[in-house]
Amino acid sequence: MSRSLHSLWLMLKTTRRSDESRIPKPRSTAVDSRISQLERAFELASSGRCASVADIKRKLREEGYMDDQVEGPSLFSQLNTLMKKSNGHASRNAARPSSSGSSAA
Repeated sequence: MSRSLHSLWLMLKTTRRSDESRIPKPRSTAVDSRISQLERAFELASSGRCASVADIKRKLREEGYMDDQVEGPSLFSQLNTLMKKSNGHASRNAARPSSSGSSAA
């Protein structure tokens, strides 16, 4: 009987290990596990690095987050508004002439 309990324990231990290996791990060490996927989506939208919700979802997956909560017209509207504001701000800054005083001929 002791042998069968030991066999069962080994089987459960092995199963648990294989289950853990199927859990996606963050691919980047920069991922802050205290930040939810929605918070990260808003950070990405306001960063100016994403041009669409699809870009945000791709970036979330690349960082090891799931993107299953990034759904719905209200959320898409909020993210799109943030992206427009941040991308508009980034393009205004890029279009500003440098303050070096030199001008192109």
